[in-house]
Amino acid sequence: QFLRTDKNARYQGTAFYFKEGFCWTDVSYDIKCRKKGISVNDVLSMALYSQFSQTSDKYLVCIINARLMSDIVCNFINNTSHFQINDARQIPIIIPTNSQLKIFEALFDKAYAIQQDKFANHLSQTEAKAKLELVQKELDGLVYKLYGLEK
Repeated sequence: QFLRTDKNARYQGTAFYFKEGFCWTDVSYDIKCRKKGISVNDVLSMALYSQFSQTSDKYLVCIINARLMSDIVCNFINNTSHFQINDARQIPIIIPTNSQLKIFEALFDKAYAIQQDKFANHLSQTEAKAKLELVQKELDGLVYKLYGLEK
């Protein structure tokens, strides 16, 4: 209550406190997002939250994790090692059809399951890396196709 009534308090963004979304590390040359559980936000881990069911958090994580988006960000948005909120807002997002959305969300779930298996020691680092590289290749192909840039 003190923070809500004190005239000197900076109490902002309460709608996003302890909300699930997706995040990424501020400083990185290869942009990689991850699911963000209910947690406190920090300045070095940028966080965003989907506002529409047609562009779910899972879908946006897939789009941003595609190599095409790293290339777009580096060449047209921000060529430094920092990737911040205002940079992410400039990424061109295509609204998928329902069938496209399901494909991307299933691919997200596949990658997430691999990570869970790795952290539960059901997969070695090497096995997980090999499986995730295949998922990345599939993701990159889907994103190129979605954006009309098939190789």
